[in-house]
Amino acid sequence: AGESLLWSSTSSCEGKWRGSGGRFRLDFRKRFFPQRVVGTGKAPQEKPAVFMKSLDDVFGEERGDISLSCELSKADVTIRWYKDGKAIRKSQKYDLQQEGTRATLIIRDSTVKDSGEYTCETETSKTTARVTVQGQLKGAEELAGSEVGCKYLQPQISSPPSPGAG
Repeated sequence: AGESLLWSSTSSCEGKWRGSGGRFRLDFRKRFFPQRVVGTGKAPQEKPAVFMKSLDDVFGEERGDISLSCELSKADVTIRWYKDGKAIRKSQKYDLQQEGTRATLIIRDSTVKDSGEYTCETETSKTTARVTVQGQLKGAEELAGSEVGCKYLQPQISSPPSPGAG
């Protein structure tokens, strides 16, 4: 443990009447005394920010925007976003927003490749959620609005040939 010196002081005043003219003289003295304090020598630190509302798992459709948000105990905390352990930076694909205690990640124009584990992290804690993007069937646009029919075939039962027929 480190050792620090802390200075304390005492003050005293003395007054005396001097001479026959009725003058009063005031002496003011301040004394400083060093005191030893054993400790870390560091000022007490604020409590670190914690997540008040964690990220929730999200299911989304391809080509839509997906939003993940969480709430912190303090405003203006430095945060970082990750997808599957890799850092995310603000781009056309990812919009990183932070207003007060709320942190939001918006995934633009999502695809199946955007599915994965997303993490919001501070210096001391983190929250993680799973994003699942459901893809569309190939050729679904061509099928949209077209009629698709099924023909039901009635099974025909035939009796076995009779002996001697033939």
